[in-house]
Order: sequence, then structure tokens, then C-alpha cells
Amino acid sequence: MAPHTVLYVDHCPELSGAELSLLALASGLDRSRFRPIVVLPSNGPLARALAEQRIPVRLVPMGGRFLGLSRGYAAAHPLRTAAMLRHAVRPVRHLRRIIREEGAAVVHSNSLKAHVLAAAAARGTKAGVIWHMRDILAGGPAEATLRWAALRWPDRVVAISEAVRDSIVRRKADAPNVVTIYNGIAVETGPSADNANALRREFGIPADAPLVCQIGQIARRKGQREFVEAAAAIVKAQPAARLLVVGKVLFPQNEAAYEQELLELIERLGLEDSVVLTGHRHDVARILAACDVMVHAATEPEPFGRVLIEAMAAGKPVVSTDAGAAPEIVVDLNGSGGEPTGILVPPESPGCIASAVLRLLNDTALAERLGAAGRERVRRHFTIERTVRRVEELYSELLDADDTG
Repeated sequence: MAPHTVLYVDHCPELSGAELSLLALASGLDRSRFRPIVVLPSNGPLARALAEQRIPVRLVPMGGRFLGLSRGYAAAHPLRTAAMLRHAVRPVRHLRRIIREEGAAVVHSNSLKAHVLAAAAARGTKAGVIWHMRDILAGGPAEATLRWAALRWPDRVVAISEAVRDSIVRRKADAPNVVTIYNGIAVETGPSADNANALRREFGIPADAPLVCQIGQIARRKGQREFVEAAAAIVKAQPAARLLVVGKVLFPQNEAAYEQELLELIERLGLEDSVVLTGHRHDVARILAACDVMVHAATEPEPFGRVLIEAMAAGKPVVSTDAGAAPEIVVDLNGSGGEPTGILVPPESPGCIASAVLRLLNDTALAERLGAAGRERVRRHFTIERTVRRVEELYSELLDADDTG
């Protein structure tokens, strides 16, 4: 029997957290049962990474006006947003042709804009539709519309955390089409000490200097400003400490000025010799191997926090804001949920971040214990093998339902 074609749809050609998760999922599928194809708006880092895994890519131009829509704009201008959806008509028609040409059994969308396109394009075809929800839906009109649609349009919804699922179903106890499947990563041995030391040399960081990192796209909601503000207190207590802000601006239309604000803040606080903005890096594993503590300073509830499990898999203690899915991933040192793997702090609290980081830097035995527990927790709950198996079961369930229906 020929494998079933699964057509993934994503609106972003870059390699951010959601796209890395898509890449890992599509790469891990049992190719004897499922044939992955990915639809993107243009070539870029994600398309190149997929090509390395021999996963075909089909391009569907999605239009700058449609791709430029944000939830903030939609909340402020619902009527204009509705009018701008006309720019989705052409990509929907193009995507529908691809669904039919490839004989897709499942259309699996990976982002909010992709959900709209996938649901519309699959209508009138035999393909089942799965929305992979990677966003927490707040209380605005745009989110309310998406929540209504998520419970009606797709055949199944995958929520990447209970925080995401709760934001979709709200008080509806019975929502069997919405299931939680956590993101997963490959748990590997990791870079050698020589590689980690090479990274320190690249940035002029002494081998014995405490190193703290934050990893993620440059965006206000990711909390780089709060991390830099915490850095001032960390460096005051430990002058030898160095801090890396790893990532770049992915959406300049929304965050163009933010990176410059960070640079000006670093200068104003006198941290030019202590804090480095590295830009985008492909060697996240090497950075984590080199650092002593990883900080996740998100100011808004995060739907998951892939970097948390990456750091834990590397055996590093984490300091994370206590919001969104973070409490599902990180077992708090000050809580009672089992073997602790890090320290949770309130959002937008640079002082608390600094205190938690300094506690770990000053107590290496504690840091090592949290790191070891974090690695074991990832092995038990957040491996890519576990994620792929759960998603494949969902595909089979959907296809079996179609066969019997």
C-alpha cells in the first residue's frame, strides 16, 4: 500500500521555534506509512533544511498584505482585517490545486495564517484537516473568531500544551477533537567541551567566567529587555559574568526598533563588555553547552517554550517566567511538583530573574542537580520520537474514520 500524503502548510519560511518543530515532525515520520510535503510562501532557511531531509517543498505565494496581518492589527481593525482576507483567495486556490495534484490525505497546518488557508483550500476535497495550534488565544475578537473556527473547521486540533488547549476550549469540557501533544526534540550527547570552549573564545569569554544566555527571536514578548535589566544586577554581584542574547528580529514590521532599544539600554547601563547580542545562530547546542544558566524571560504567556526543553536536554538549569506552558515543562525549585529542574519567577521581574540566576551561579551543586533532573524529564516527556508517534496515531485515527465513514 502506498504511503498516505501529508501536506504541511506554514506561512513562515524562516527557522523559528514553530518551524523547527515542523521540521522535526516531518523528518521523523515513518516514510513507509506517510509521505510528507511542505507548502511554504517562498524559499528560505526552512526550505533548505527540508531539502536536506529529502522532504519536497511546494511554493504558494501568500501575498504580503495577508502575511503582514497581525493579531494586534486584527483586534484593532476587525472590519479592515475582514476586507483584507480577500488577499487570501489566490493562495487558497493555488493550495487547493496542490492538494488535488498530490492526492493529500491530510492537510496539516502549522500557523494561524496557514490554518485559514488550509481550512478553506481543503473544502471540497477528500483531505482531512489538522490545525497544529502553537498560540495561546487571548480574549480579543480575532482570537474569539479563531476559537470558534478551531472547534468547527478542522477535523482535529493539536495543542502544543495544556495552556494552549485551555485557551481554545475555555469552559467546554467536551472538545474531543482538541488534543494536547507536546513538542519534542532529539536528546543527543551534545557538543564536546572543546566546542563549548571554542564558543567562549569566539566571544572573548574566559573559560572560568559565569555565562548566562537567553535564546529566541528578538521581540518584546520574549523579554530581552527584562533580561538585560537583570544583567545589570547579575554583573554587579559577579563582575566576571557574561550574558548572551541569542537571536534576531524575524518580523521587522513589528519589532524593527526593539533591537536598537536593547543596544541603547546596554550602553546606558554600562554593560557593553558584559552583554553580547549574537544575532541568529545555527549552533544553539554549542551555546547551551557553553553556558551555565539559561533564562527564558517571556513577558507574555508562552504557548510552549522550545528552548526550555533544549536547555534541559543539555543538562542546564533554567530560570523561566511562570506563565503559559512554562509550569508544564519546568518543575519549580520552590514548588512541590516532583524533582525540580529550574526556578520559576513572575513575568516582567528583572530583579527576580537576577536573584534566581545568582542563586544558581553561587551554588554549582544545586545547578548540576537541576540540570540532571531536567535532562531526565526531557527523556521521559519531550522527545521527538514521542511526539511523532502521537501525531502518527492521530493521522491513523483520522484516516480510519474516513474509511469507515
